[in-house]
Amino acid sequence: MPLTSGTRVGGYEVVALLGAGGMGEVYRARDTKLGRDVAKILPATFTTDPERLARFRREAQVLAALSHPHIGAIYGLEEADHQQFLVLELADGESLDKRIARGALPVDEALVIARQIAEALEAAHEKGIIHRDLKPANVAVTHDGQVKVLDFGLAKGVETTGGSLDVTNSPTITSPAMMTGVGTILGTAAYMSPEQAKGRAADKRSDVWAFGCVCYEMLTARRAFEGEDVSDTLAAVLRAEPDWNRLPATVPDHIRLLLRRCCEKDRGQRVSDMSVARFLIAEPFAEGSREQKVSRRPLWNRALPAVAAATVAAAAAGIGVRLRQPDPPPRVVTRFTYDLPASQRFTNVGRSVLTISPDGSRIAFVANSQVFLKSMSEVEPTPLRGAEGRAFAPNTGLTSPVFSPDGESLAFWSSGELKRIPISGGAPVTISGQVGNPYGMSWDGDSLLIGGGAAGVLRVAAAGGVPEVLIAARENEILHGPQMLPGGRGLLFTVGADGQSWDNAHIVVQRTTSTERKTIITGSEGRYLATGHLVYAIGGVLFALPFDVEKLEVSGAPRPIVEGVARGGVTGTAQFAVSRTGSLIYVRGAVSGARTGWDLLTFDRAGVVQSLKLEQRGYMAPRFSPDGHRIAVGIEDDKGVLTSGSMTSPARANCGN
Repeated sequence: MPLTSGTRVGGYEVVALLGAGGMGEVYRARDTKLGRDVAKILPATFTTDPERLARFRREAQVLAALSHPHIGAIYGLEEADHQQFLVLELADGESLDKRIARGALPVDEALVIARQIAEALEAAHEKGIIHRDLKPANVAVTHDGQVKVLDFGLAKGVETTGGSLDVTNSPTITSPAMMTGVGTILGTAAYMSPEQAKGRAADKRSDVWAFGCVCYEMLTARRAFEGEDVSDTLAAVLRAEPDWNRLPATVPDHIRLLLRRCCEKDRGQRVSDMSVARFLIAEPFAEGSREQKVSRRPLWNRALPAVAAATVAAAAAGIGVRLRQPDPPPRVVTRFTYDLPASQRFTNVGRSVLTISPDGSRIAFVANSQVFLKSMSEVEPTPLRGAEGRAFAPNTGLTSPVFSPDGESLAFWSSGELKRIPISGGAPVTISGQVGNPYGMSWDGDSLLIGGGAAGVLRVAAAGGVPEVLIAARENEILHGPQMLPGGRGLLFTVGADGQSWDNAHIVVQRTTSTERKTIITGSEGRYLATGHLVYAIGGVLFALPFDVEKLEVSGAPRPIVEGVARGGVTGTAQFAVSRTGSLIYVRGAVSGARTGWDLLTFDRAGVVQSLKLEQRGYMAPRFSPDGHRIAVGIEDDKGVLTSGSMTSPARANCGN
């Protein structure tokens, strides 16, 4: 029987019943000692159910690991009068589902709530915890507009470099064996990701899916995936698409794009980190977007109005655009793609693999450890003889091609040396043998600027010589992608930290004669364009915003200009390049920036190739154990872990696509 008002349970006096569900009853209670509110009581019938009791204790462990203003806090796990209960923070307001029941939220209000939900999920994911049951009923909005994400009872601990969390996993999807004693489904069908609906393991991208569904529902007062019963709803999750036409006309275009990418059924193509979503819906960005008239113009026209564009891609495709000044009327944007032949693939993709000439007339890219040149007026690329390296072998690959200012020479790094070669062909000339594999490189007059990672920013004469340190890296820093601003006003580069996500890196400006830095914006791979814009990457999305090179300040709101750009997860490299005339090329990748689409293969001495039938991921450098029965393999993607697997018989391994 529900507890009545005035009943005392331990040091708490029950005020009123707030609600009840499969996991227990929630009461508003008075902490007679500290004045704290809300105890979640475990009904006595559950104490004899080991699974229910374990889930209840797990919820306490999960909540105790989280401390964030937008996550309902836990005050304790207690026992009194033969009852176990959680003492929780009281979210004094109404649940989001009740708010939605009154009608769709105004866009401004919905985005403020969405931002706070994103911040809560991002904080949980950083602790290695995924929610797995995010829905409007589990989001409370207090009377002062503060969001509290509640009920991490289905949360699951995942591997994290920050330390282990002793959290027991629970089932993901419905089946008779996975139902609780009273028929409670673990997870809610309308907000389950396709992988959960298929009974597969959930990860943080599953929360991203649910986040997209919740945002859609706030804006439309309709569920993204509907059905008459659980089976119909799960079928819609697996096969149907939300009716995007239901979104109000006042929803900014970048929010529409975000919701679509949150609800990608293939989680490899889904936004994989809440930091990207949080950035896109941050209040300054959202407000700046709402000041603009809603437009159905193409993404490039909305983001950076174009005069002309030339686009290229390879093996994953590419696109480009030329930026215009704000006043002239927009002209037609031209795009085209180039697909690598089946016999070619990009190599050494952890570093830069493509570049475009300053005048935008030709591109160069690295495939099969060979530099290929392609003129915009030609159909097929041609190999640049003398610019070859070796694939997969440490410190022998070819990376980081970059055109000289006149477009007649190409510099690149190969086999431990920085080299230069005429694009007309000929023998390469060694510039320096004292430069490591670059973290980005640019040509500045008669010198090359090189991102040296922990070695700082280096400069070496293009004619050859000993590199000098222009900017020293501080402790634990990785310096990436240097570019000299016009007139020598300062050096633009990215400052990352060892073990830190590149999405949390800082794009800074520093004079070579000073140790002081000015942080411009959070992100990586910042590039200054002659149009007065700064282009940079967050995840697999490129953004641009006006940049005053005199004041060294950005202005206005960032605009997404390309989504789905390949990234090097460890090095932070974004595979794009921009010409002096504004043409942009890129290699297509996941929106999250994760490296995807690789298989792990084995082949024996007879040449028989077999797949290990693992999930396609960014596998790198497989190595056999001494007994030949296990493989250690690096994985460069959004999960970023080093793992191993068992084998039934010894073999030799290789990576392929």
